[in-house]
Amino acid sequence: MTITQKEKEILLETVSFYNSKNRGYDEDSGNCVYEGPDGNRCAVGRCMTDEGIKIANTFPNDAGSNVNVINDNVNLDSLLQEKYQGASLSFWKGLQLLHDTSLCWDESGINDWGKEWVKYYLGVTL
Repeated sequence: MTITQKEKEILLETVSFYNSKNRGYDEDSGNCVYEGPDGNRCAVGRCMTDEGIKIANTFPNDAGSNVNVINDNVNLDSLLQEKYQGASLSFWKGLQLLHDTSLCWDESGINDWGKEWVKYYLGVTL
């Protein structure tokens, strides 16, 4: 996958932000949460407006399909903060999959396995 400069900036911001302890992910259910009770948000949720989170939470949130479900119901860009609008749907799917893959993260952030994942799936060397 070839990503744009804007998408690369979002990716770099995302991998700098997350670690294994602050991801908006429910390990028990195996589902991403746009915003959990602790305030942690998933990779897409982190980029949404508060109103966007409310709207996204009205749609089913099955593991691995949340971005598809949103886009099937409403334009994803309409839920995002302005600075995140304009990235492709395939980019958001890949970013969310990275976020949801627990093996990519440790307490310090993205780990070596995660960096290889980014290189293979998103074509970016971290």
